[in-house]
Formats: sequence, C-alpha cells, structure tokens
Amino acid sequence: MAGLILEILEELRKEDFEKFTLYLSENVVEGCSPISWEQLEDKGVAGVVSLMRKYSGNKMPKLTLEILKKIRRHDLVQRLENDLEMRTSEQTHTDLRSASLHPSVTAETGGNAVDHTGQASTDLRSVPYHSSIAAQTGASVAAPQVHGCSVAGNMTVNVNIQPDNK
Repeated sequence: MAGLILEILEELRKEDFEKFTLYLSENVVEGCSPISWEQLEDKGVAGVVSLMRKYSGNKMPKLTLEILKKIRRHDLVQRLENDLEMRTSEQTHTDLRSASLHPSVTAETGGNAVDHTGQASTDLRSVPYHSSIAAQTGASVAAPQVHGCSVAGNMTVNVNIQPDNK
C-alpha cells in the first residue's frame, strides 16, 4: 500500500506537497494521529509516506484521499480510488481461488432422512458455482452451505417447482 501512496504523492507539485504535509499535522481523519510539523518539515516523499504508515497504519489510503480532496487534486483522488478498487478486486479473486463450496442436501422421503453431501473445490474459473438438487414430492431440502469464502452482497437460491408427472 505504501508503494501506491508513494506513486501518488510523487505526482504532486512542490507547493501541493507542502500543503499535503501541512494537513498531515492536523486531525484530518478520525483514528489517524496528526504528525508533528517538526517531523514532517524536511522530509521528502518517501519520508512522509514512512511517517504516514507509522501514524495512520491501515487508514493511510483514507487519509491520503481526504487530504488530496482538501488540496483539490481530484485527478489524483480518482486515480487512487481506481487503484485501490483494482487492488481490492485482485485480493477478492485471490481469496476466491482458495475457497471451496460444499453443497449439503438433506431430503426426507416418507419420514426417512437421506443425506446427500457433495464437496466441490473451486477456483476462480468455476465461480459462480451451480448445483442441482432434486427431491421427491413431499420432501424438504436444505439450502447449499457455503464454506471457506465470503459472499459480498446477496446470495440467491432459486427453487424450481415442477408438477408431478403422474
């Protein structure tokens, strides 16, 4: 993350960089400690990024975005937001590669429970995962269980009910 912030700050003109460092000495983002002006005064871009990492930790991107907005560098705000979104997307794809989906189905027929459990490891190539589950008339079916990954947003389970073929 520090490398990305470093690239963004290197794009600032000298006067914009001075404004940026001045804002770092103020309380701009909740949870980020201000950095004393004495520590910032003679630092170059790499030194400032190092101090930002020390004082703001994982809130460094948010702090950078807020200060860039204050100094009206909306071009860099957009670029940083796009880069952060792309990195988040790449991380999500990496997480999906290591996830596995485990559909678990229980169908009750005539009072007897029958357990059909399948297990399918998945990687990015097989996401989304589709599974077919069938049950006889009067049976109940438990929805598939998702393990080892997280679902962002909604998960939809479609149920198709077909008439008996008697």
